[in-house]
Amino acid sequence: MGDTENSALRQLSFLLDGRASRPRGSNDRWRSMPFGQKTGRSVICPDSHETLRDDVSVDGSPRSIPTFEDADEEIIRPSLASRPGPHRPQPFKSFFKDYVSGPGTVRSKRPLFPGVTENTTTSSTRDKPSELDELFRSLFTEHAAVLGSIIDDKTKQKEKKIQSRWSSLHFAAQKGSSTLCRALLDSGADVNCREDDEWTPLIIAAQNGHEEACRTLIERKADINALAEDGRSALFQACQNGHLEVVKLLIAEGADIESTTRDEFTPLVVAAASYSLKDNQGCMEIVRALVAAGAKVNNIGSGKHSPLALACLNEKPELVHCLLENGADPNTDGLAGKTCLAVASHEASPEIVKALLKHGAKVNATEETNWTPLHLAAQFDKPNTLEVVEILVAARADLNAQVDRGATALFLSVQSKRTDVAEFLIRAGADPNLCTYTGMTPLFRAVADSNLRLVNMLLEHGARTNIVDARGMNIVHYAALQDNPALLRRVLDTEAERELQSTDDHKVRPIHLACQNDNEEIAMVFLEYGVKPN
Repeated sequence: MGDTENSALRQLSFLLDGRASRPRGSNDRWRSMPFGQKTGRSVICPDSHETLRDDVSVDGSPRSIPTFEDADEEIIRPSLASRPGPHRPQPFKSFFKDYVSGPGTVRSKRPLFPGVTENTTTSSTRDKPSELDELFRSLFTEHAAVLGSIIDDKTKQKEKKIQSRWSSLHFAAQKGSSTLCRALLDSGADVNCREDDEWTPLIIAAQNGHEEACRTLIERKADINALAEDGRSALFQACQNGHLEVVKLLIAEGADIESTTRDEFTPLVVAAASYSLKDNQGCMEIVRALVAAGAKVNNIGSGKHSPLALACLNEKPELVHCLLENGADPNTDGLAGKTCLAVASHEASPEIVKALLKHGAKVNATEETNWTPLHLAAQFDKPNTLEVVEILVAARADLNAQVDRGATALFLSVQSKRTDVAEFLIRAGADPNLCTYTGMTPLFRAVADSNLRLVNMLLEHGARTNIVDARGMNIVHYAALQDNPALLRRVLDTEAERELQSTDDHKVRPIHLACQNDNEEIAMVFLEYGVKPN
C-alpha cells in the first residue's frame, strides 16, 4: 500500500472517530447524553450565566391565559348515535412559571459551551453518506488532496462553531471572584464586554447574587443599566432570583427600576412572580424595596400582567396587602383582560377577595365576554367556592348577569355540580329559568348530568318544566338519554310533555331516543307511564 493511500486511510480513521474533525471535548456522544454525564475526558462545560442553576426548570410550553370563550356552558344536544359526553371549562393555570424560570426565550437546556447551542452542527460524517462516498472514492483513486481538503474544511467549520464571546471577566463574574475581577480590569479587560446573548459581567454577577463582584464592577464604571439581547438588566436578574442585597446595591447606585424586558416585564413584576411561584421570602423583601424606591405598582406594560394580578393568581395575601397598601389599583385589567377581583374569584381566595373589595374593586366588572367575578367563582368545584360566592353576593354582585352565551352563575354552579352553591344563589334571588343561547336552563343542565339531587332542588325552587331548547327538545328528551330510571321517573312526574316531538330535522320523541340507544330499561319506564311507542 502506497504512502498516499496510507496517509488517506489514517486521515479517514481520524475523521470517522472524531479526532481530526472536532476540537477536544466536542465529541458527538455529548449530544445523546444527559447534561453533565461523565465521558472519561476532561471537558470544561460552563453553565451559561449561572454558577448554580438555582432557577426553576421549565416543565412545558409557556402557559397561556384561557379566554373562557367556550367555557361558559356545556352545550348538550341529544345525539341519535350516542350520549353526549362531559365537556368542562378548564381552570386558570399559573402562566408565569416559564417566564420566571427563564424570562424571554426559555432556556431549560444550557449549551455545553458558551456560543454552542442545541442547533449547532456536531453530527458525525456518518450522517452524511454523500461525503463518505467521496472519501472512499478518494481512497481508491488515490486523490489524497481531495480527502485532505474535506478534512480541513470540516475542522475549520467545527472550530468556528465552537468559538464563544465569553471573556475571562464573564467567568470571574459568574464565579463571584471580586479579586479576579479587579486583576482582569487592571490588565485592561473591558468592564462592559458582551457575550453571546449580550450579557455583561455585571448582569451575570447580579444573576448569581455576587454582591462584592457587582460592587467591584460598578466601582470600575460598569454600565448599571446595560440590557441583554432580550432586555434583561442586572436589576431584573437580581429580582428574579431573590438576591435582596444585590437589589439594594443596584437601586442605591441608580439602577432603572422601570426598565422593561423585550416582553414588557419590569423588575417589580418578576419579583412579584418569583415570590408567588417560589415562596422566596427574599423576593417579598425585594418587592418592598422596589416599592419604597418608587416602582410603579400599576405599570403593566403591553404584557398585561400586573404585580397585583400575579399575586392574586398565585394566592399570596401578604403580597396582595403590600401592593394594595402602596397604591395598586384593583380595577386594572391586570391579567389578559381580567381584573384582579376576577382572578381572585376564579382562584376562590376569600381573604384576597375581601381585601380587593375593601380597596374598591368593582364587584360586577366584566371582561370582553361579559364574565363577572361571580361567574368565575361559581364555575368550579373548589374548597372555598361557596365562601367566595357568599362574599361577592354580600357585595351586591349581579345574580342574574349572563355571559355572552347566556350562562348565569347559577347555571355554572349546576354545571360544576355544586348543589350548595346553586341553592344559595337561588335563595339569594337567582332566576332558575334564564336560558343560554342554545335554550338550556339550569334544569336542563342538571338532567343532562343525571344529577337527581340538583334536579329535585331546582324543581323545588320553581324551575319550569315546559321550556324547550333551540332544537325543540325538553327535559324529557334529555332524561331519555340518561341511564337513570329514577331520574326519568322524577321528570315524568312533572308537567313536562312526555311525547313532544323535536323541531329539528330528526323530529324525534323521547321514547325514540331511548330505543335508539338500546336502553330497554328506560324504554320500559316510558311504557310504564303510558307513552305511546308510535
